Amino acid sequence: MECELRASYSLCRAVTRRSASSFAWSFYLLPPPERRAMEGLYAYLRQTDDLVDNDRPICARRVALQQWERLLDESLRAPEATTGIWTALVDVVRRYGVPSECLFAAIEGARMDLDRASYDTFEALQQYCDRVSTSVGEACLWIWGAREYVGTPAARHCGQAIQLTNILRDVREDALRGRVYIPCEDLARFGCDPQTFGQGACDPSFLRLMEFQVERVERLFTAAEPLHALPGMGRPIVRSLMSTYRTLLRRIQRDPGAVLQSRVRVPSWQRLWIVGCESVASRWPTRTVVRRPGPSRSELS
Repeated sequence: MECELRASYSLCRAVTRRSASSFAWSFYLLPPPERRAMEGLYAYLRQTDDLVDNDRPICARRVALQQWERLLDESLRAPEATTGIWTALVDVVRRYGVPSECLFAAIEGARMDLDRASYDTFEALQQYCDRVSTSVGEACLWIWGAREYVGTPAARHCGQAIQLTNILRDVREDALRGRVYIPCEDLARFGCDPQTFGQGACDPSFLRLMEFQVERVERLFTAAEPLHALPGMGRPIVRSLMSTYRTLLRRIQRDPGAVLQSRVRVPSWQRLWIVGCESVASRWPTRTVVRRPGPSRSELS
């Protein structure tokens, strides 16, 4: 059994390294056991997404997702019969107590991509973000030993901010696949035609739309800052993730039209720099910052 478990984790590591995602880069901030657990979780999430993000007919993707969901259920019910990445995933659930609801929520989020191509309101989009991103963050909190943060507003804001940043980055790519995640109410407000997103044409209405979206996401990142106080191993990885995605958001803010031309990225050297800085910072004790009171209203008048 131990040989099968090692092989399963090796497979998960290979899946993770092929992705080269910003999320995966931060795993190097974790001790080896938790890094391995994150690779097991990530491989499952990556393959869940891949079942939906391909060019096969929707009916075929829907069947594949149903089969994947059944495999997850069977693996959790009968761990001794697992193979492939499932052996590692079940081990992660057993060792760290990750709730199965987090894993099934990721499948529900992927299914939403098959069932609908747009969202009428921001509130509806938030529900999607909670399934594909916030649920992942909650699974991570269990692995990092910070379960007391599960279900907190800061955790939800962080998950939404990261997913919304990805949505802004992938506007053109998603449009070419027939998906528009930016809420219809916002498109109408700024007079934007989503049919033009895949054509690469940028006009003043699109720039105003993107300015509004970036400001909204930045507010969510600010609301998620209590996660900077995460205990132990969770602190550097959360700070690294938030810094990386905030850097991506600011690159989009500087040139919103670029998302209609190509995929905006944080360069590898900068991601490595962020991870390195957080690694060094995590070796020093956290200091409590005492803020001086600002001037009174009478002093400002």
